[in-house]
Amino acid sequence: MKTILASALLLIAACDLPTQSTVGSPNDTPITGLAFSVDSTYLNSSMMVARGRVWNNGTSATIPTWYVEAVFYTDTTYKTKLGGNSTTMNFGLDPGQSSYWSISFSTSSVDLRQFPSFRVKDVRGVYKR
Repeated sequence: MKTILASALLLIAACDLPTQSTVGSPNDTPITGLAFSVDSTYLNSSMMVARGRVWNNGTSATIPTWYVEAVFYTDTTYKTKLGGNSTTMNFGLDPGQSSYWSISFSTSSVDLRQFPSFRVKDVRGVYKR
């Protein structure tokens, strides 16, 4: 009986753990059914830029306003995060539709020109609270 009770309490506690946020607040709500591609990355002066596409493969439309957010890393090992940013999507995306996005990142903490082979990962769509 104690084992069942302990297992049930562990399961309940695990359900209450906060989810890790990619960029914004842990209170942001991830949008399910979206798929993302990162099509190009480049350095523009002192700014990193990533461009890509988003597809709504879900069964319901996104509701304006929603956000695409991503994390910028120094290289292909994805071990050193530089930071993240988001871009606003001021329109809905119906199931089966796609759109393009662009996110830029800058920081005064490090000279971004040191990382010409930077990478972008952890792209997701969220509703901000």
